[in-house]
Amino acid sequence: MKVVVLLLLVCLFTTRVQAQLTEIQLNPIEQLQDSLKHYHRILIVGDGNYMNRTLVNNLGNELVKALQQKKIECQYQYLGDKSKTDIKAALKQAERWEHDAVLQISPISSEVNGSTIGVSADAIVGTLLFPGTIPLLGNGGAYVRDDLDISLRENTTDVWFGRLTVQAKMGKKSIFKKIRKAIFADMERQNVLDL
Repeated sequence: MKVVVLLLLVCLFTTRVQAQLTEIQLNPIEQLQDSLKHYHRILIVGDGNYMNRTLVNNLGNELVKALQQKKIECQYQYLGDKSKTDIKAALKQAERWEHDAVLQISPISSEVNGSTIGVSADAIVGTLLFPGTIPLLGNGGAYVRDDLDISLRENTTDVWFGRLTVQAKMGKKSIFKKIRKAIFADMERQNVLDL
């Protein structure tokens, strides 16, 4: 009997610990560059609804901070909510800032503890390109799962593209550094940036 109780306690404890884990899954499209890119000015833009805005802004600011430390001049601009703003027009306006490339962050879906907040048509296509997403973890508090498309574009050509799935406890700030490291590690691997 003591063994059964002990096993139940261990199961409950490990379930609770697992529910508090943060997961990041980056699925880049392989586009290995022939030679290393040398950017001097990168425009970082993001869009999304109210639920996505904090994630997109915090990630954009984390990317700006890291790139500026590497002596790459950056500017971040939030373009607006796709349902309320003409994103193409907002992007054209943002592109007036002279740049070598544009890094764009576009949320495609969000879930809070398993309830879908918003899904775009891109999410449906994305499941065909990137099968196997992160399952939403337990209910030990408010967990958010976001799927984002991130692309680095030079003129009209995507130099790097990845689908990012992030699951974390709401308000957890340390996640942005982990996301930045995952993105930049893959960009280095594919000869896009030397960071």
